[in-house]
Amino acid sequence: MTETLVEAVTRAESRTRLDAETRLDAGTRLGAETHLDGDTRVDAETRVDAETRLGAEARLGAETRLDAETRLDAETRLDAETRLDAETRLAADLGPNATTLLLVRHAETADNVSMRLSGWTDTDLSPRGESQIELLADHFNRQHGHIDALYSSPLIRARRTAEAIGALTGHEPILMDDLREMFFGELDGRPFEELREAYAHLLAADENSAVEDFVWPSGESRSGFTARVLRVTNHIARRHAGRPVGVVTHGGFIATLLTILHGESPANWRKWVVPNASLSEIVWDGITHTGALVRHGDASHLEALSAFEASDAP
Repeated sequence: MTETLVEAVTRAESRTRLDAETRLDAGTRLGAETHLDGDTRVDAETRVDAETRLGAEARLGAETRLDAETRLDAETRLDAETRLDAETRLAADLGPNATTLLLVRHAETADNVSMRLSGWTDTDLSPRGESQIELLADHFNRQHGHIDALYSSPLIRARRTAEAIGALTGHEPILMDDLREMFFGELDGRPFEELREAYAHLLAADENSAVEDFVWPSGESRSGFTARVLRVTNHIARRHAGRPVGVVTHGGFIATLLTILHGESPANWRKWVVPNASLSEIVWDGITHTGALVRHGDASHLEALSAFEASDAP
C-alpha cells in the first residue's frame, strides 16, 4: 500500500512537472512567436516606411526634374518671345515692309582650317564643321523654326549647312548664286601665308578705303560685290516683306552687308568678324534699303562643342 501511495505521488509529481514543462514550452513558443510577429511587423513597417520615403523621394525627384524642364521651356519661350518683341519693335520702326533676316555663316571648312582665301572654291566641311551644323540646326529650329523661307548660297559649304537646318525646320533651301562669297579670281583658294608673302599689296588694297574700286586679279571688284550683296538682300526682303527669313551664306557677304547697314566703306568689311556657324540678325526694309542690327556673329549655341573639345584636349 505504501509503495502504491509513493508511486501515486511520484506519478502525480511527474504529471505536474510534465504539465509545467508543457506549459513552459507552449509559453516559450508563444513568446517566441509573439516576438517573431513583433519583429515581422517591425520589419514590414520599416519596409513600408522605406518604400514610402523612396516613393516620396522619387516623386520629389520627378517633380524637381519636371519643374526644371518647365522652367527651361519657359526660359526658352521667354527668350524667343523677347527676341520676337525686339524684332517686332524694330520692324515697326522701319515700317510694315521690314523683314527679319537671319544670316547664317556656313560651318567650318577644310580651307578654313588650312587658312586659305576661300571664295568660289567649293571646299567641303571639316570634321568640326560637321559637328557645328548639328548644334546650329538644332538651335535654329528651336528658336527660328517659324521662318517663311530658307535661302542659301549654292557652294557646298553653305548648301550643306542650309540642308541641315531645313531638315529640321521643314524648308527646302532656295539656292541663289548672288549669295556666294566674293570671287577672288587667280588667288581664290591660295594659302594666306603665300598671300602675305607674295601679294601683301593686294591684301592692303583690299582694306584701303582710299582705293576707289579694288579688283582682285581676274576676280570680282569691291563695288561689284557690294552691289550684288545689296541687290539680293533687297530681293529677298521684298519677297518676304514683314516676315522672318533664313539666309545661309558666307562671312564676306554678311560683313559687307553690315558695312552697308552702318553706312561704312565696304573696305571695312574685315572688322565685322563673323565666326563659322554663327548667326547674325538684322531687320531690313527692301524698299528703303535701310535696316537695324539685332545681333552680330552669335555663336553661343556652339558652346557645348567648345566645352567638349576643351575636356577632350590632352
